[in-house]
Amino acid sequence: MKANEILKKIRTEHNLTQQAACSLLGMPKRTWESWETGDRTPSDWMLNIVVEMLKIKIEEIEGSTWGSLSNEEEEFLAQEMNAVDGITGNDMRKDGECIIDLYAGLSVPGKVEDGEIVIDDEAIIYNPSK
Repeated sequence: MKANEILKKIRTEHNLTQQAACSLLGMPKRTWESWETGDRTPSDWMLNIVVEMLKIKIEEIEGSTWGSLSNEEEEFLAQEMNAVDGITGNDMRKDGECIIDLYAGLSVPGKVEDGEIVIDDEAIIYNPSK
């Protein structure tokens, strides 16, 4: 598998956009784009570092409490925040306990109060596909 295919695979496995992957890793989006399109190729050691860092970053977030995240991590995960009824799997349209689907395929328990999503600082982030 070529470097650009590996990068795209790892990024899409974690449901990340190029911008989201770059934000997590603190690297310029142009660099990632050029690698993923094949215009430039990272060295083997750089490719391995990037892939491992991305895996580790997502794994670090899993199992963390919401309150332990940095503001940047919260903003990153909240990009596609959606409140879901834990029993029916439907979008929450009323106040009550629910599951909050986050970006990158992660979730956290929460609730809807007065139409707003509320996540307790002690709520644990998890990957529902595991």
